[in-house]
Amino acid sequence: MAETDSRTLQTIKAVGTNPGSVFPLASTYKQALLWALLQEFDAGRLSPNERFNVTRTRVWASPP
Repeated sequence: MAETDSRTLQTIKAVGTNPGSVFPLASTYKQALLWALLQEFDAGRLSPNERFNVTRTRVWASPP
């Protein structure tokens, strides 16, 4: 975890566990997915109330 200066984007302080280890970037993927969903909402192709299933191979809208 890092604290970053919002004006300069410089790291103020960082704390980590096992800093030499490799971990999956799950949170990074969530941000990209959220950005794509918000674009779909803005374009009117998805409703914020719509439910959908996500699997490893497909994403499809659930029937109403």
